[in-house]
Amino acid sequence: LLVGGSTRMPAVTCGIEELSGRKVDRSLSADEAVAHGAAIYAAFLEKESTHSSLRSLQIQNVNSHSLGVLSKDPHTQRQRNSILIPKNTALPVTRTRRFVTAKGDQRNVMIVVVEGGDASGQNSTKIGKVVVTDLPPGLPAGSPVDVAFTYSGSGRLTIYARLPEADIEKRATIDRASGLSEAAMDDWSARIVGITRR
Repeated sequence: LLVGGSTRMPAVTCGIEELSGRKVDRSLSADEAVAHGAAIYAAFLEKESTHSSLRSLQIQNVNSHSLGVLSKDPHTQRQRNSILIPKNTALPVTRTRRFVTAKGDQRNVMIVVVEGGDASGQNSTKIGKVVVTDLPPGLPAGSPVDVAFTYSGSGRLTIYARLPEADIEKRATIDRASGLSEAAMDDWSARIVGITRR
């Protein structure tokens, strides 16, 4: 089982497979495996504890990276990362921002959804897009485009794009689920019973 971001390097994976003679297990996200294990163990401790302080703990899901849209600055024409949901925002959450079309008689609009990165969009990861097509002819430059992100606690991100002046709306869903299903979580929870505290 690969754990840690460095295990994503092909040389590390190949080296591990050569040394062990076994195929690596990629069933869990290498970046999240330790956090998943800690959460499972915390759940085990909470169930076993008689201390009221542990039993009163509450867990709040947050997004680990900012979520935004790649857009162009109208003054400089340079690419920028317009963040709708900042890093560490409590989930579930819905955020909306208004953008505008870049030119007159534009026939489509593409909303590129990115995760992380800096203000210019550098080092961001493209995780999806929504394309609004068949815009009416003669739509003026600067026509509003309302973009909404709804990020659920289950990791599902739904993107809505609406052009109110053209009465056109599109929607796309990106599943940002973790590497473990509910069944796998139950299985790991059952296995952890064999772990004892010191």
